[in-house]
Amino acid sequence: RGQNSADCSLSAVKSPTFTLMSLLDLYFPKHCLVCRRARAEKATVLCVRCAANLATQSYSPYGINIMLEQAKSNIAVSRAFAPFLNTGENGGLIRVLHLLKYSRHKFLAKDLVALAAPGLHAFFSYHHFDALVPVPMHFTKVLQRGFNQSEVLAGELSKQHQVPLETQLLHQVKRKKSQASKTRSERQELDGTIFQANSKRAKHYKHVLLFDDVFTTGTTLASCFEALKTQGIAEISYLTLFYTPLESTSSRLLEL
Repeated sequence: RGQNSADCSLSAVKSPTFTLMSLLDLYFPKHCLVCRRARAEKATVLCVRCAANLATQSYSPYGINIMLEQAKSNIAVSRAFAPFLNTGENGGLIRVLHLLKYSRHKFLAKDLVALAAPGLHAFFSYHHFDALVPVPMHFTKVLQRGFNQSEVLAGELSKQHQVPLETQLLHQVKRKKSQASKTRSERQELDGTIFQANSKRAKHYKHVLLFDDVFTTGTTLASCFEALKTQGIAEISYLTLFYTPLESTSSRLLEL
């Protein structure tokens, strides 16, 4: 019997289905990226408890939309929405976003979009957009980081909600300094000539959806808005994963 058990173990290791990933899962159980407790194998990167406690926003075009009102104080944006609030309750989820951005864990984009699905489904059900336009990143920063996290996230959104992804319409022509260590008032001083829109591509769109990972002051999105409006696009809306309420008491906020 001992010999048979050994043979079975050996055949399991040699089996194509017994992969390296299976070995890693055996010795390194999957953990929730927020609370670090072990989580179900087929769950998202969060355990059931942490996923249930996320500070989320539902969407309706008829209710009060604080993010839209804040955005409209600077620019005539058509629609605006973020499924998650950038508050203390979502601190762990923000860390997941940072793993995506700064540790190059691109696979986390799919999980973040999946967690935002309820609010996003309502938003895309109510409105039609000709193109989904991620906020661009200067080419030197792309070389430094390896990718543009907003473009990666927008790619997942495009697949899930069947909105064409447009990455050639908008370009960042001047590099801006990192926003991560700036206060809210410092962020509002962003140069409005950082972005430029492609005039030939702009002719194909009437209503575009600008996407970024976090809305803090809205200054970056407003700069993109101006570049698109200059090329004659009639309607422009905003979508981000996180929205930072104005009443946030934090003086140092996460990068926009």
